[in-house]
This record gives sequence, C-alpha cells and structure tokens, in this order.
Amino acid sequence: MSGRDQADTSRRDGGDWRMQLRDMRTVAALRAQMPSQDAVARLSDRALRAAAHNPDHSDFARAAAVGELRARNLSLDPWRIVVPGFIKPADIARHGERLFFGWGRAVRVWSGRALFVILAGMFIAVALSPNREPLTTETRFWIDFAGMRFDSDDVFAALGLSILSLIGIWFFASALRRKPARVLLLRKFNQRALSVPLERMIARELRPYGHVASL
Repeated sequence: MSGRDQADTSRRDGGDWRMQLRDMRTVAALRAQMPSQDAVARLSDRALRAAAHNPDHSDFARAAAVGELRARNLSLDPWRIVVPGFIKPADIARHGERLFFGWGRAVRVWSGRALFVILAGMFIAVALSPNREPLTTETRFWIDFAGMRFDSDDVFAALGLSILSLIGIWFFASALRRKPARVLLLRKFNQRALSVPLERMIARELRPYGHVASL
C-alpha cells in the first residue's frame, strides 16, 4: 500500500491527524517479550503499522506486527502524518516574504518603538526635572513650544492619548496578522556558551517570522 493509499484509507476510516497520533501510542501488551496474538490481531491497520515501527515494543511484538501486516496484504511503509497549519505552499508562492515582512510588521515595529520612545522620554524628563516632587495629574507646569504655551493638563492628555493610540495600533496590527509562522527550535539545555548567541539569533532571525518555541 503506497503513501497515497494510506492517506485514502485514513480518510475512508474517518481518521484525521489526531487519530493517527493516537494510533502511534505504545501498546502496553506489546512491550512484553511474548505478547498474545490477540493483542496484535485486534489493532487497526494504522495502529498495526505504527506498532511494527515502535522501538518501545519488544522485538517479538514488532515481528508479530509485521506478520499480521503481511497477512492483511498491507505494506510495511510507515504512514505519514500531515498536520494542518496556517501557512500553505500557495501562500509562500503568492506572497513570498511579504507574508511575514509586509506593512503589518512595519506597523508593529514602529508603533512599539514609538511607545518606547515616549515612555523613555517621560522617565528622562522626570529624572532631570528640578522639581523632585512626584509627577501627578495635580502637578502644575507649562511647556513653551513653537511660541505656544501648553498647560500640564494638555500635556497629560496628549501623552495619554498618544500611549493609548500606540497600544491600540500595535494590538490590532498583531491581532490582524494574517499568517504568522510557528517555529519550533530544539536545543541543548545547560549550555551557557550557546544560550546567549542562540537567543540573539532567535530575536534577529526567527522571531520576525512569527511565534518561536524553544525547547
């Protein structure tokens, strides 16, 4: 049975990738050195094929699974799981890198930077202010800019509106992100010499594509 036949059989059986993953489980009865023939015979075609390739099963159990597959006139080729994802080859062919690095990313990056600049400017202004009293909405001051004088209420209102606007822009640009990639990175643990450059590489090279999970 070819890989295409295996996929067709999976659809006819009503199975999907979740059922296939379930069929890949280790069968406790097949870990024994002398498993019963009934434990092998009652497995489905998919589960039987997975059992024949499962290294957690005993040699005798895998051999019995191979014999049962041949008795059912099924191939020994392991079936493949196709897990649905957000990104399809047609998306890459149509949009290319614009799928990840389009205007949406520019909006997210620059709104985040602008928010950081505003907050940093507020902290610097407070630190350099000659008035050491806590800066609150009751604090009265004036700012002269371009020949105009702005009251403290106007300054607080403008800063608050700017911060809320930038947060809203960043949130909606992130929520409306079309198809972020999901990147799984497997690495060695307790390797401090690799951790810092690896984290730097993740931030610069992988995170712009989408969500990165590091294990």
